[in-house]
Amino acid sequence: SPLDPPTYPVVLGDDNQRYLCVALLNTTEGAEQGLSVIREAAKQGCNAAMITVRWDVVHETPGSSANWIQFDNQIRLCKELGLKIFLRIHLGRCCNRSDGFWPESEASKDQRGRVLKDNLSMSHQSSVSKALGFVKEVCEHYLPYQQEGRILCVAATTTTTQEAGYHYEGYEPDGGLGFGVPYSSLYDFSPSMVTGFQAWLLTRYGTIKTINEAWRSDFSEISDIQPIPSDYAHPENKRWSDWYVYRHTMLKNFLDGVSQAAKGVNGDYKVINDFGSVHDGLSF
Repeated sequence: SPLDPPTYPVVLGDDNQRYLCVALLNTTEGAEQGLSVIREAAKQGCNAAMITVRWDVVHETPGSSANWIQFDNQIRLCKELGLKIFLRIHLGRCCNRSDGFWPESEASKDQRGRVLKDNLSMSHQSSVSKALGFVKEVCEHYLPYQQEGRILCVAATTTTTQEAGYHYEGYEPDGGLGFGVPYSSLYDFSPSMVTGFQAWLLTRYGTIKTINEAWRSDFSEISDIQPIPSDYAHPENKRWSDWYVYRHTMLKNFLDGVSQAAKGVNGDYKVINDFGSVHDGLSF
């Protein structure tokens, strides 16, 4: 009957506690933003809050002073109300705030060659180093809360939709205020991602001849090889699976870096991966 206890395993925290967590994406900026939501959530029985700490708000420009007030106020209130804290570090940079953090030429690029300036390329080492530096900075800033046992976990997100991974759409400009008309697209086709893929293939196969044999292709030079788009007609082909494995390897390396950055501050930080849908429509 509907009142029978569940037969599936119940997942509990390390403290043998289950958590009902209110999620603050913090897409709206302001010192008082989210405070009323946290208070109401606590009244309704939530015992935790996800606080999204946005890189582009804390550091709006490379030379600006750190602005923590919105997130400090939210986390301070969580402490006052006895809520545990899920620190969610968002590494996308909206509203043309990527200038000075990564060059537009090395931002994430869709399969039609359009740049999505908000998102870094996980193959561009300088961009990655800056992003992981901010992960470390957040973990240092909120270390006292971690030492008090108030931080449940830490995660980092990268996409325009605040998820860990690659974005899933490109946009045809339409003259409006938004991104434009969406279309399905794989990422990332930035220059460093393309050359990284080519180098990875040579390491994996050794020669262009061996690549051609595995792929049933006829490339003359490694530089001729490009990643494949979402509408590639032969997903059973090794060319498809190699691109899939490479781009996921880059994502794994980035998320490993997030974990190392957090645990380098305090080894007791628990780091999770905050994905969206596990099926993105572009996978096998």
